[in-house]
Amino acid sequence: MCTKLGLDKNRPVILVGGGGWGLGDLGRITSLLSEMPDNPQIVVVTGINSGLRDRLKKLFITRKNVKVLGYITDMHHYMMAADVMVTKPGGLTSSEGTSLGLPMVLFDVLFGQESWNARFLTDHGAAVKCSSIEEIPVMVRCILNDKSRRDEMSRRALSIGKPLAGVRAGEVVLKLAAESK
Repeated sequence: MCTKLGLDKNRPVILVGGGGWGLGDLGRITSLLSEMPDNPQIVVVTGINSGLRDRLKKLFITRKNVKVLGYITDMHHYMMAADVMVTKPGGLTSSEGTSLGLPMVLFDVLFGQESWNARFLTDHGAAVKCSSIEEIPVMVRCILNDKSRRDEMSRRALSIGKPLAGVRAGEVVLKLAAESK
């Protein structure tokens, strides 16, 4: 997948996102991650926030290890290529990430659904939650440098993922529709 996306398969890939709206201080997070000594590849997805995309592209124009994207329809491909994802724990991101066995580092968790998702993911060992932006590169580095930990987080994510949930929900809706006739 790395080759298909123009990424180096021999270097770690960190996927950074703030959900469909590109929420959170993605610029600061990316800046801290891009300064890591291991020189990882960082892919930042800003979703529909085109202003943020444009600002980050300008900000990181000289950083060869940073790729900034806006709204994309192949997020699952980037998740498949990533070694770890730094993200807010929204519903779709959490579902896709666990279905693909992607270890996650969570930040800026909002009250409500995101806090419930964060607790579920951390309780099951699929993610770690950072209390500050400065903590993110430390946690990412720990995961990247400890293959057994990364593999365990991936296994745990897969164990709670529901890759066919959408298909099953569609089947239930069709069944209910047929029964109501």
